[in-house]
Amino acid sequence: MNWKRPLPGGQRIPRTPSTFKGTLRRYVDEHLEPAMPPRDAVLTWHEAVVSHAASQTTTLLVRSTPGLKPGDELTTRKDRRLRMTDNAPAWWVHAVAFSGRTPPSAGLESILNDVWCRMFGARPDHANAAGWYVAHILRAKPDGDGAPEFWSDEAAKKRFIRNISPLNHFLVPKGNGSDVGERSAVIATVADWARGRYGSVFDSFLRESGCGPSEVGRADWNLVVEMVGTHNTPAPSSATPPHQVGHTRPSPAPTSWWNMVLNLGSAPNRRAGILAASADAQHRLDGLTADLTVEQFVGLANALYNRCDPPDLKTAEPTDTVRQAQLAWSFLEDAKANPRLGGKWGATVDALRPDAATGLATIASLDLDSFVSAALGVVSQVYRRI
Repeated sequence: MNWKRPLPGGQRIPRTPSTFKGTLRRYVDEHLEPAMPPRDAVLTWHEAVVSHAASQTTTLLVRSTPGLKPGDELTTRKDRRLRMTDNAPAWWVHAVAFSGRTPPSAGLESILNDVWCRMFGARPDHANAAGWYVAHILRAKPDGDGAPEFWSDEAAKKRFIRNISPLNHFLVPKGNGSDVGERSAVIATVADWARGRYGSVFDSFLRESGCGPSEVGRADWNLVVEMVGTHNTPAPSSATPPHQVGHTRPSPAPTSWWNMVLNLGSAPNRRAGILAASADAQHRLDGLTADLTVEQFVGLANALYNRCDPPDLKTAEPTDTVRQAQLAWSFLEDAKANPRLGGKWGATVDALRPDAATGLATIASLDLDSFVSAALGVVSQVYRRI
């Protein structure tokens, strides 16, 4: 059985609506419920997750902490092995539960190396590829736990269960999903839905995950939300030659805001210099620009400006420029998968939507310096002017 491809051929996760505006009750009934795995499958995989965590000899998949990238491993002072991930395990467990497949009798440890730890290593059949942002009821990213080497075993188990258990996952369209999916009223209402769907097991999950008394608020089923799906541009032809470092392929000239973003030149800058320290920089740039949507490009601009500031990266990794590069690339890859588009970032997307196909085709042809210049141009030429 190929666990690296959890959704067998022929099965498809329903795609997101292009737009939705209505109450959360409507959203859950019309869109969330049909795209979630069957109830019994979710409960079966949750039980496997809890059983895996209970053993003292198993490796726990937890969200990456600053200075560590997905796939990195370490052992805590309590002799617990940890493997860092981004949001890819949530994609994997949603797909495998959606397929109806049950956990192996030998337990999760027997297939742990097949569970995706990095979004750019994921196979194509998963919720994110269908336009969904996989959100969490309880925060999966470490928050105030300190360096993972010093985590207690209870803290490590809590982080693992929050990261992997399908009881903690729900779906929102990824156009503005990272904003809608992190609103407290939305989370509280989804938690109320999960309690009704999964019964007392959901309350047990909250306890096992260390849910604080104020972490889940009061449901508001009549809350009106507006959600936006993604509008994918056509994929590049398979005959397109691979990108060449330092070279730019000619593309049609875009117009309007795009001219301002793309006509800033390609002078070397500090952020590009940091990213270039990674030996696989060109490969990772190709991954960022492949099949790029305007929402994702704006999300990348947000992350490049706000999360990849050179002084911050140096604080996280004072002497290791390669680790600075790996950290910055992980921020960008997470931003492509889960673009943050709250506030004026959403208006920036709207400004760039006209001529987006032509503009994004140009973006896909840029070298690293030019790409970074264009992404920062989104901030200086669009975000600050609208």
